[in-house]
Amino acid sequence: MPAPDVRAAGAVVTRKGGDVLLVHRPRYDDWSFPKGKLDPDEHVTTAAVREVAEETGLDIRLGPALSTQRTTRVVGG
Repeated sequence: MPAPDVRAAGAVVTRKGGDVLLVHRPRYDDWSFPKGKLDPDEHVTTAAVREVAEETGLDIRLGPALSTQRTTRVVGG
């Protein structure tokens, strides 16, 4: 039986000049765009703004939506 989908939202945060913001995830020792799981009944855009604020301290304004991404995680493979 497949695991249920986990919905998450985030943003690609840029500034003038084209710099892109990444956050370090110590748990995985990698770098990622700021993102996180949606709270129950939370709208995806609300979650994106909240997650960026939680992870970076920035108050952002969302631009055009990017395409939906889907990843598959294999556990215990």
